Amino acid sequence: MALTGADVYARIIKGETTYDCGLVSDAKPAIKTSTLQRSGIGNITKARINAHDYECSWSGDVPDATLLAALLVKDNVFDVQLHDIELEDAVVKTLRLAFDERNPLTYAVDFVGKGMGSITALTSSDVEYVKGFFVMSDASISFSGSSDTVIKVDVSASREVNAIRGASLDPQDFSKGPFVFEGTVTVSPSSSFADVLVGEWLPEDTPFTLSAAFSAQFYDENGDPLASQTTVTIVCSGMVASETSVNLGATGPVEIPIKMSIESVTIS
Repeated sequence: MALTGADVYARIIKGETTYDCGLVSDAKPAIKTSTLQRSGIGNITKARINAHDYECSWSGDVPDATLLAALLVKDNVFDVQLHDIELEDAVVKTLRLAFDERNPLTYAVDFVGKGMGSITALTSSDVEYVKGFFVMSDASISFSGSSDTVIKVDVSASREVNAIRGASLDPQDFSKGPFVFEGTVTVSPSSSFADVLVGEWLPEDTPFTLSAAFSAQFYDENGDPLASQTTVTIVCSGMVASETSVNLGATGPVEIPIKMSIESVTIS
């Protein structure tokens, strides 16, 4: 019988810590082989394999702040396990957080690792219990860049990650640059297009700050409420507008997306 997503379990671990990864909606492990091809006179061509790359993209609903905070620690190394294979000694290349009025708080992460191997197939007992997910109505949101209503937020962290191979086809280590943050905050104007004007940023303008504090009551495996509410707080500071525009049509709401470069992102 063919495997389906309902038959597959997945987890992210670091040492002895197994994270609650939330409702995982997508995971894509991949192995790539690079070939070096050389050509000479006489129409002679030769090719050799010169590198293996091991990757996994992963997305899901955010269940709490623990995993997100760990993913943004520069030197953290993870094992990413999906059914009966494992991306070994994986580091984060990109992380994206997003939420809006119709969709939950989600995360998407791209890992690169030193290798990929077989493991014993995961079962339900190997993964952490999923407490739940957050919707936008769980959040208290403040955005110093506008007095209009925030309806959508998308924040990404990316960095240069270069494999160090030495005399091996496989990565032996990685050089990791600092995370660079950017994002888009979309607002719904009540009466004016004035927020478009923040795209004309001046050196003396004060950078914006965004804070989104989520809080919800989740329940344990027995259906009993957890002792305290589960929270996630995302704070983006040093936000500088890089582009603004207006999205509108003959019908429907007007939206103003404000693209930002972001100095720092903290998650707690």
